[in-house]
Amino acid sequence: MALPSAEKTLETIATIQRKKAHLFEWMMRRRDGKDIPIEVSATVVEMNGRIINIIISRDISERKKGGA
Repeated sequence: MALPSAEKTLETIATIQRKKAHLFEWMMRRRDGKDIPIEVSATVVEMNGRIINIIISRDISERKKGGA
């Protein structure tokens, strides 16, 4: 059974903080209401004593259509 979105979000944030980097897939809802699969790369960086979260996401709809 899939976790509710809010619970899954908290779990994912905890993983990112623990591992300092995490690559995962997520579903995002566009403004038009369409859900699209994305790949998210999250990295925690310390810079000048501050913690910065670098998040890069990319649409992987075409990859998913290909059966990958």
